[in-house]
Amino acid sequence: MFDFDKKLEEGAKAQETASENKKEIRQVLVEFSKSIGKLIGKEAIFVTTAERKDDDKKYDPIELARNSLLAGISSSGLLKPLSPLTGYLRYQLRVENDEKKQLETTVLFKIKQEDSGYPLVIRYKKKEITCRDQDSFVEVLGSIATEVSFHESLAKLKG
Repeated sequence: MFDFDKKLEEGAKAQETASENKKEIRQVLVEFSKSIGKLIGKEAIFVTTAERKDDDKKYDPIELARNSLLAGISSSGLLKPLSPLTGYLRYQLRVENDEKKQLETTVLFKIKQEDSGYPLVIRYKKKEITCRDQDSFVEVLGSIATEVSFHESLAKLKG
């Protein structure tokens, strides 16, 4: 007979640790958005979208329109399939302005997170930085918070 009890216990413990790590990561991001909100004088929340392989590709509008007409609908009548996911989530900030209109920043940074929470990878300005724990994650976000280009993105939310 096989005894899987030990392996099942290891898996349950790993899942518990992963759940705690992910909660910790969410809390850091909430605190970061609250600090940003204080700075700009508005409640700010992070909005995430899954990154696709071709998301950052720059397209000529005329070429994009032509390609959409030619390749957008296949002979079966279905839309062209989306490009594959990269594993990164794109982080933007959203606020409401005085007219109750929602404003969003451009993508501020991207995060790729393991199933266990850590390590996670932050992509910012074409650099990839690995964070192995909460301290290194907070340190990287703090470093991003001092960047001029980061504050240029935030300035768009003040208006």
